[in-house]
Amino acid sequence: MSTYKNQKNLKTGITAPEFLGKTYFGKNVQLSDFRGKMVWLIFYRYPECPICNLHIKALSKRLDSFKQSGLEVIAVFESSPDKFRNVRSE
Repeated sequence: MSTYKNQKNLKTGITAPEFLGKTYFGKNVQLSDFRGKMVWLIFYRYPECPICNLHIKALSKRLDSFKQSGLEVIAVFESSPDKFRNVRSE
């Protein structure tokens, strides 16, 4: 199974390797769950990053329109879901 740290050279239009992770809510998710769908795969460094947070806020405002157009958005952080929850509750 590939990890994010091994895949730093992904480019737009390239098929991403399979990976497994956990959602914010603790549910297991893998890229192959989205096979056949249009996916926007976004990698972020860590939840405390102020630039990442600005991007996530802007992205979340448009999430419904992305879904309506058939685009699935997957945001991947190098941090654990617990770390993300701690930042979110601050």
